[in-house]
Amino acid sequence: MQYSIPDTFIIKEHLAQYPPKDHFPEGGKNFCPDKLHYALSLPIEIPSNNKDLKHRNGFVPINSRALKNAIGNDYKYYLAYLVNTGVFDGGNNQYRNGVHSRMYRYTKGYRKGYTLVEVKKAFSFNFKKALTEHEEQRLKELEEGLGKHLRKPFKSGLLEMDMEGAQEYLRKTFLQGVRDGGYLNLKMRVTDVNNANRKDPTAKEQLTRREKKLLKYHINLHAALKIGKGNFYHGFDTVSGRFHTSLTNLKKELRNFLTYGGEKLYEVDLKNSQMYFSLLLLDRDFYGKTRARRDKISMATPSMFVHKSIPNVIDAHNTSTKAKITFKRLSLHNVLSNEMFLCLPNVFSNVMIHNTLKDIDNEDVIHYKNVVLEGRLYEYLLEKYVETTGKRDMDRGKMKKVMFTILFSENEKQAKHRENMKDRMVRKQREAAKDLFRSCFPTVMRLFEYIKQHDHRLLSCLLQAIEAHVLLTKVCGRIKRERQAVPLFTVHDSILSTEPNKAYLQKVVTEECMRLTGYMPRIEVTLLHPHKLEITLRAAA
Repeated sequence: MQYSIPDTFIIKEHLAQYPPKDHFPEGGKNFCPDKLHYALSLPIEIPSNNKDLKHRNGFVPINSRALKNAIGNDYKYYLAYLVNTGVFDGGNNQYRNGVHSRMYRYTKGYRKGYTLVEVKKAFSFNFKKALTEHEEQRLKELEEGLGKHLRKPFKSGLLEMDMEGAQEYLRKTFLQGVRDGGYLNLKMRVTDVNNANRKDPTAKEQLTRREKKLLKYHINLHAALKIGKGNFYHGFDTVSGRFHTSLTNLKKELRNFLTYGGEKLYEVDLKNSQMYFSLLLLDRDFYGKTRARRDKISMATPSMFVHKSIPNVIDAHNTSTKAKITFKRLSLHNVLSNEMFLCLPNVFSNVMIHNTLKDIDNEDVIHYKNVVLEGRLYEYLLEKYVETTGKRDMDRGKMKKVMFTILFSENEKQAKHRENMKDRMVRKQREAAKDLFRSCFPTVMRLFEYIKQHDHRLLSCLLQAIEAHVLLTKVCGRIKRERQAVPLFTVHDSILSTEPNKAYLQKVVTEECMRLTGYMPRIEVTLLHPHKLEITLRAAA
């Protein structure tokens, strides 16, 4: 197994300068170089495998229980050795129960570059919590049904990464005008950081802008290098059933340097998938409720309440089929098997849901469905933002982040009791974003907040579970039955394959989404090619 460690760390010289016998019990009798290499790889491996990991100023949380499972009870001696000899900075290692593990990062002298080393014994850092019987059954079904098929293209040896092009792109993106070198003296730096933290535990050292760019550069380069070396990983998420691979954590732009068997790849992308699947929650059929007659508000004549610039697209595509996704069918298919979803039957049977469903034909709900199906949600909210505030400091990308804040973050009243100054600023930004959405779609927002009231992760995990069920179980399952030879690489809401298969993939994704949701999806097929990035870089310059 290959792991990445800093290329400035020469193991033999370091061991000679700081003998293990001085730092390990019994004079280093049980010291293992492989375990030390593995511990050295963690600050690089953990962020590169989890791009959403929120580490503070370069510090990475390292779970002690997971590390103990991987290399045994003496894990703490390896961490202490690396801190005491000036390799790891443990200045921000405060443990916060239920928030994050102890955090570490490389000292400045070891942040420049890395090299791959061969470790004879393979270690697994993943902490495997106990699964329920339903979760184990679901995971077994996924592994036996789709797992082998989705892993096959990785094992073929045909997936390649243009490392020269990827590295050049990362240099232009992160190192433009940044000097890669000239670090402060290592021991002085570690001493200064630790002294500053001891004097004032609340005033943590801040990374400079240059250091942040270097950190992003090396993390993204490492993720690309692992693919270039054929060092892949893959597995199913026990909560949502998503399939995580080396590609799902790869920076989106770097996919343009991938080829399969020498052929360029095409990406078949389900646009705005989370918003698209949220439409199911605005349908009585999802909860098993009979659709009431619409005497006062007819979807056939929506002109009195739908925004004039947005045509009504619901009637044209909304179909009722036996395959349409409902909460009951998801449960019967064992999709919602994780313990997180155990509260859903009570949530969906509550009086609040029934009252909200009475308003499901409200003007704002149908308006929301229309703008989502037209693919104009972010643009519409952006227009409203400019109209309301008079400011033009937002673009489509920022508005997209606002929408994910609405879906994924806590209801604000739940977070106030444990916030610091930074948290307060973030809360105010979220409140402004949510107020904007609430003013446009009050019924939709009421439903979203109700589902999130006990656990803010519930809404996003539910939507991800639906997405995985449609795109993995149904779409990829059908492709496996019909054309088993088609190479598939999934990245959650998109599927990658070679040019001869792009039209077929688009057809299958469209048909399955229509059949399962009743709404016409928006599909975008894109050629992955470095030339796209050259155009972007020239425009940025």
